[in-house]
Amino acid sequence: MSRNINLGVIVNSQIPTLIQLVLASLLAHNLSQQDYGTFNLLKNIIIMGYAFVSFGFERTVLNLQKNSSLRTITNNIVPIRAVLFISAAVGMLIYTTIIGILPLLIFLSVACLAPAIFDIRFGFDINQTVHKDVSINVMRAAPLLLLIPLLFVIDSGELILTLHFILLLGGYMLYVFLQHRHLPGLIGRPETTHSWKFLRLGIFTFLGSVAASLNLYLSSILIEARLGLGELAIYSVALTIYAGVLSLFTLIVRFFVSEYLSSDRPEHEFKRCLVLVLPLWLLITVVFTFYGRTLIGIVFGAGYDGAYASVQILLFSLLVAPLSIYFNSLLIIKGSTIMFMLVRYTGLAVNLVTVLILTGALGISGAALGMLLGMLWTALSGTLVYYRLSHNPV
Repeated sequence: MSRNINLGVIVNSQIPTLIQLVLASLLAHNLSQQDYGTFNLLKNIIIMGYAFVSFGFERTVLNLQKNSSLRTITNNIVPIRAVLFISAAVGMLIYTTIIGILPLLIFLSVACLAPAIFDIRFGFDINQTVHKDVSINVMRAAPLLLLIPLLFVIDSGELILTLHFILLLGGYMLYVFLQHRHLPGLIGRPETTHSWKFLRLGIFTFLGSVAASLNLYLSSILIEARLGLGELAIYSVALTIYAGVLSLFTLIVRFFVSEYLSSDRPEHEFKRCLVLVLPLWLLITVVFTFYGRTLIGIVFGAGYDGAYASVQILLFSLLVAPLSIYFNSLLIIKGSTIMFMLVRYTGLAVNLVTVLILTGALGISGAALGMLLGMLWTALSGTLVYYRLSHNPV
């Protein structure tokens, strides 16, 4: 029997996103465009790096190795994540040093990835996962609230950025601490007995998830390289709005993926998902079509109204996002992880090639078009692959 989606849980789960939006608004008003571009570049790199290091191998392994204890799995996953952290840290150090980021900001950005080594994602059921996210994940963003009163008395952009990343690091550490307090004994002594086996079990899902993260944020690096930090600051306004709505849509779609696991009716659950998502998308699109430029000016400042066109393009990307998220999730559930990975990387290639070709002529709108085409490719190809495999099982 289908459960009714808990809208209260959905709303509460977006509190961290709301905190980030409020902070992004205040930082846009208090920082120069160059500093705001630096803030967003580092933030996006941290998001990509954290997702890279903290990938949920434990979920994949528990699904495929039900006879393995969670403690054994987590003990063997920590060494994998330590290696991922080192590789991500080296890449971040090299890139940020080359583009001239302040050493202290580089150190703090790299340090923000360290807690990801111990970020154990233990929930399978959507209610269990969301409950953890709501009760604990809020604390990851909560320390950033301390920065808000300081913004009214601090004029130095460098100091504001330094304090932000200190508080962000504190939030990650608090989040992981509370997570392990929630489930005592989740990690014991790290071991490598089964690490290689667990890595092999989850490698294709891991690589596909990395591509999904790169698809969202890697264009930031290309924009910085081709157009500069000022244009990146403007594009980041559009990306902040897009990512906020996408996080809401993703959570809703995850609920209906969970429903599919109990009903085994993919089309039925997807239709139910669209009944909820499409009116939200239409409302947001209509509001931004008529009032978007004004809202951007109020929330982020008049200097950022150039993001309006990019927001409009990205909103069309959100129309196909549920299709992409839903059927690519089903590919993982069906065990077609190699195809999931290939779909994600071809979508990433479409995105980045479009960005490289169009940013010279269209500026940040070219980057938004890359996101749209990449999402469209991922949605359509993922759905076609799912149905092809469903009707022609190997």
